[in-house]
Amino acid sequence: MDKLKSFNDLFKQKLFRIPDYQRGYAWQESHLQDFWNDIMQLPENSSHYTGTIILQDITNKVREDDREHWLIEQHGYKMYHIVDGQQRIITFVILVQALVEFLRERDEFKGKPVEEIFIAEGVSLKDVTDKFLFKTKNIYRSYKFAYSKDNLADEFFRYNILDEEGSPQTSNTFYTLNMEKAKDYFAKKIADLCSTKESEGMEALTKLYTTLTQQFKLAERTLAEDFDVHASFETINNRGKSLSTFELLKNRLSYLATLLPDVDLAERRSLQENINATWKEVYEQLGRNADKPLDDADFLWAHWQMYFSTKGKSSAKKFLLDDEFTASKVHSRDLKLKDIKDYLNSLKESSKHWFNQYSPYKAEGLSTKEQDALDRLNRLGPRYFRPLILALFVKDIEEGTRVCLLDRIERYLFLVFGLFQKQSNYKRSVFLGHATTLYHNLPHKSKFHHGDTPIEGIEKSLAFDSAFCFKNHTELVINHDAIKDEWYPWNNLHYFLQEYEKSIVPRFRTENKENLKLSDTIEHILPKKIDGDWRRKFSSVDAREEDWRYYKNSLGNLLLLSQQHNSSLGNTPFANKKETYKKGSYSEQEVADLKDWTPKAIRERGCRLLSFMAKRWDFEFENEYAKQELLWIDDMDNLEEGDTPCPSDEHAG
Repeated sequence: MDKLKSFNDLFKQKLFRIPDYQRGYAWQESHLQDFWNDIMQLPENSSHYTGTIILQDITNKVREDDREHWLIEQHGYKMYHIVDGQQRIITFVILVQALVEFLRERDEFKGKPVEEIFIAEGVSLKDVTDKFLFKTKNIYRSYKFAYSKDNLADEFFRYNILDEEGSPQTSNTFYTLNMEKAKDYFAKKIADLCSTKESEGMEALTKLYTTLTQQFKLAERTLAEDFDVHASFETINNRGKSLSTFELLKNRLSYLATLLPDVDLAERRSLQENINATWKEVYEQLGRNADKPLDDADFLWAHWQMYFSTKGKSSAKKFLLDDEFTASKVHSRDLKLKDIKDYLNSLKESSKHWFNQYSPYKAEGLSTKEQDALDRLNRLGPRYFRPLILALFVKDIEEGTRVCLLDRIERYLFLVFGLFQKQSNYKRSVFLGHATTLYHNLPHKSKFHHGDTPIEGIEKSLAFDSAFCFKNHTELVINHDAIKDEWYPWNNLHYFLQEYEKSIVPRFRTENKENLKLSDTIEHILPKKIDGDWRRKFSSVDAREEDWRYYKNSLGNLLLLSQQHNSSLGNTPFANKKETYKKGSYSEQEVADLKDWTPKAIRERGCRLLSFMAKRWDFEFENEYAKQELLWIDDMDNLEEGDTPCPSDEHAG
């Protein structure tokens, strides 16, 4: 172990590269905040131990046509793979770049060449970029720190972080988004640091640079050239933020590629390129939605459930790393080159459909019906059906069949988990098994019939395993314990009211100004606090104060509307609410058409919603009194002659 080195010393005559088996940039804001606070709080003439960096010399692998070769040949540089410590080095480089960009844009420095902008005494921005970022020869940059050329992050880092000219279209991944957020974080912190008068701001920047480059210390360790990094990767990288299973799996497959018997050098190189391309594609798909990047663990779990027979297996990590992709299986020839290639191709193809599943309206190649069906499932919550949904799109299945199955899955989820509140693992293993059967196109074997096609098996399971919801196949068996005595806390209320909103669109000509999104709220039309005008309208229940709760939380009194409308309405009289409702969603407009809001109006709207529910999810209530029972209000004495508890409604959906 060498003595501790500052970043100034560490970067002397060195070029750093992130090898393709390494993870991406994983630091979150909490890590950045700790790093920044360490700089700000470090006293003068003190040192801060930043950690260990483990390097492996790869100088002899640099080709003559590489941009860095002139530094090695003419200036005695050495190139190293960063085996451990890359998160700290990337953070350091991003902070240096943010500092350089801030100074270039500072009023007194605008337009000046970097040779004439000084961050410290005798240290120009040209010195800073030469030492820590890149050296320039002719028009080409030779980067002091970079990713391997086939790494998805390489172009993003050069163009989006280090501001290389040209700016081609680069793709986001979960990890590139982290880099972008880190740069934004440091840019804001530097700006805040200089919010005082100019002279003090410049002093603060000088202190920041000096502390970072001279007082932060690392322990440097260099591995022998023949050290098997792949075999030791998991041990070496067990510090800091834990590696994900997906990151470990990439290294494991790269390691196994070196062990495969009867495979020549060209095939090994091709396999490694395939591994890199697969991880590049997967992370690109996971990061396509920059606002909400997808988690690699969720994707790997779903693919594992679909691709392998996982019955009785405890976890994806244990199965993939301890059972399936192991050196012993390679040596025994139970794991061959074709097996790894097939798995990689499946991962790559599945990642596209995984993104489509989460963002159907951003997907290419999906029909409108498929997009709508996936959107409904996302809003409802697919639970353990994601592997099966993935298989439905990975496989070449006729669109009509696929949409029909998605709709049946949605109905199953709404009835079984929505209305009956079955435990979350109810029939989980059954439908996870269907995902594997469908993916491999295996005959379905079950209690229903041996030899069913995978599609037939799924359809029969959906019907059979939801049959307890009904008597005589169609009549809903009311589970009062599922809803308790009020609808407001029901976890599917939001989704249900969204679906009702969609069902009444054709009845209105007024354009809907409010898009009902997941962020919209549930309004109690009869407010939670009863006073004044509301108490007079509900005088029939005034003697029974306890009954107010049932009216307030009865289904018919709950309305989906925007947060802005909800916060502005409060306990205002119904006449005032009507004026706001007229400008809102179709559901709001429907309520605004009523002359007044009374116990009868709550009951009748509740009945209408239940009628829609029965039609939308294809079941029947035993009778109108069964609907009344689900509304949790008892105003039977207030019915006028000829009324039924829940009159049929022609607009039920």
